[in-house]
Amino acid sequence: MKVGRPRKYFDDETRKSVKTIQNRESQRRLRLKKKVKEEIKSLLSSPKDINTQYREGIVELFSKYNFNYFFTGTLDPNYLKKREIKEYNDEIKELNKLLDTDLSYQVEKKIGINSLRKYTERYIQYLNDRQYIKRWFVVFELGKNYKYHIHIMFETNKNKWNFKNYSEDHWLLGTSITEPIISELDKLTLLSYCVKEFNPKSHKITDMNKMDNWFFEVNDVVDQRVDYDRVPNILIPQIEFLN
Repeated sequence: MKVGRPRKYFDDETRKSVKTIQNRESQRRLRLKKKVKEEIKSLLSSPKDINTQYREGIVELFSKYNFNYFFTGTLDPNYLKKREIKEYNDEIKELNKLLDTDLSYQVEKKIGINSLRKYTERYIQYLNDRQYIKRWFVVFELGKNYKYHIHIMFETNKNKWNFKNYSEDHWLLGTSITEPIISELDKLTLLSYCVKEFNPKSHKITDMNKMDNWFFEVNDVVDQRVDYDRVPNILIPQIEFLN
């Protein structure tokens, strides 16, 4: 008499048939599990999706405003300042060589995002006090040289002219450029450009700085105040304010 485990199937055909059914059920369960995971992922949303939704939401929100100028301001010292530093360091080099000393060289002072924001707020206040602007959306970016710069979407007062030259001439921290926004498509494109580095789910310090410091303000009331353009020797915020 044969002992041991009894045969599970009486023939190969039955075994193959049962195996086919089992495989089919296993595949069905895997598909169902994958579908559930995708639905959960969709509900929770990935960081990338949240970042995208945040950026698109800002563009949609601010697209209703009549921004008509796009401003970029940098922190690069102007030509005269660079030449002044170079001349000073050349003198120090000669003194060190002549006297066998180790005097320190002058370096370009780096300005952080907090100081840049303070200066930007006073720059905007200066334009606002002179009734040049009605709305402004400000963002901060970190360039490849690890220096911050700003972009501002302006809606200007239509009664003021030559905003391009005026806004560029009164930014003293470095170079600046102001360009008119011609069309609705240009406005949407530039808004998208402004928020391209917004990553609210990121824990990087530089990303959090950008999220913490962007701002939007509005002044719909353009009253009849003193025309400061006719007052001589009006000083706008200087770089020394940042010290």
